[in-house]
Amino acid sequence: MSRRFRIDCHVHTSRHSACSAMSPEEACAAAVARGLHALVLTEHHYQWRPAEMDALRRAFPGLALYSGTEITLAEGHDVVVVGDAVRLDLLPGCPLVLLAQALAPARDRVFAFVAHAFHWSDRVTPEAEPVFRWADGLEMNSINILRAAWRWREGRLEPENAPLYADAARDYDLAPLFNSDAHRTAAIGCIAGELPGAPPADEAALAALLRQAGETESQEASRLAAYFY
Repeated sequence: MSRRFRIDCHVHTSRHSACSAMSPEEACAAAVARGLHALVLTEHHYQWRPAEMDALRRAFPGLALYSGTEITLAEGHDVVVVGDAVRLDLLPGCPLVLLAQALAPARDRVFAFVAHAFHWSDRVTPEAEPVFRWADGLEMNSINILRAAWRWREGRLEPENAPLYADAARDYDLAPLFNSDAHRTAAIGCIAGELPGAPPADEAALAALLRQAGETESQEASRLAAYFY
C-alpha cells in the first residue's frame, strides 16, 4: 500500500484568532494524539512569522506545521491561502483584485482555496464568480460547513448541500479539500484530508502537492457524531 498522510489545512488558534478557544500547543497536541501528520495554521488576516513557526515546530517535531491565513473578501467569501511566500497585510473586506495582486509574484508557490463557500449562499453569485475562477481549490467539508445542515451517508457526515459543492468543484476545476476549520480541540481530527507520500518539506511544496494530487476525505465518524449530538 502506498504511503499517505493526514493533514488539516484550516485551523485557528487563540494566539492570533480572537474567535478561537484553542492554543497552538493544544491544537498540535490534539493533532498528534489523533493521528494527524500535518496542520496548516490559518489565522484570520494573520500569517505566523517564521520565528513563531520554528518555535512551535521545535516543540512538536513529529508534526509537520505550515503557515497560512484566511482572508475575508469583499465579494462575500473567505479564501484560505496556504503558503508564506508573500507577507499578506490585507484588511477584512478587501477585494479579490488586491489579494490577487499581492500573491501574483509567488502565485505558483501558494495554494488558495474557497472556505465554507455555501454556508450562507446556495449558488455562485455573479459577484463571487471571479473568486472561484481564480482559486485553486474548494473546501468540500468541515465543521463549519456541517453546521449549516448535515446528513449521514454511507457512514459519514456530509453537508445537505454536498451536490452544490461537487458541482462548483467540477465547474471551476477546483481541487477538493477536507478540513476541520477547528476553533476548539474537540474539532481536531474530526475531518481531515489525505494526500500521497510524506508531508512536504515546506509550504511551496505543499501548495504544489495540493494542486497536483487533490485530497481524499478522512473522517472520524464517532468523534463527529459526538461533536454534533
